[in-house]
Amino acid sequence: VGAQDGEPPSAQYPELATYVAPEAGANVVVSHRLAVSILQAHGLKHMNNFTGDNPYVVCEVKHLDPAAEMTRVETEAVAEGDTSNPFWGETHTVEPWFAGESLEFTVY
Repeated sequence: VGAQDGEPPSAQYPELATYVAPEAGANVVVSHRLAVSILQAHGLKHMNNFTGDNPYVVCEVKHLDPAAEMTRVETEAVAEGDTSNPFWGETHTVEPWFAGESLEFTVY
């Protein structure tokens, strides 16, 4: 199949387009999907005298790019059992995450 009117074949058939690798030395930033497991905590202090403690964890990616949208995940609150030694046993997917970015865990 030939191109018409001097168009390259990739213009007529986009599925034939070729991937062009970045130039040598170019900074290529690749985002990743990160699995984070939040298991348990020990020795939490009793903080809520009125409704009882319902601890949960927030994991937030501290993006290197200050303009990046916030990325965070949250566990379910533990309302029953030993809330000073809660067990979550949850795994969450954090995306996007870039190499070099830290994670901040906060127990509420």
